[in-house]
Amino acid sequence: NTNDIKDQGAKFLADALRNNKALIELSMADNHIGDEGAQVLRDALRNNTTIVKLQLFQSNQISAALRKRLETEEKRLH
Repeated sequence: NTNDIKDQGAKFLADALRNNKALIELSMADNHIGDEGAQVLRDALRNNTTIVKLQLFQSNQISAALRKRLETEEKRLH
């Protein structure tokens, strides 16, 4: 966390997460990720069965509408 990766960095990370077989927890707090970055991370994690915990919301620039959708999807996973 606190790496200031922004949306572009989230896109690179999403590419890596699509093939992830080892990482189980990821904190993305305080990285200035907006809606675009949050959506690409969400898409990358849809088929990822390895990640069990993702901290995304703290101090990022994600809109309230997208935040609500992501929280709803997260509840469906558990």
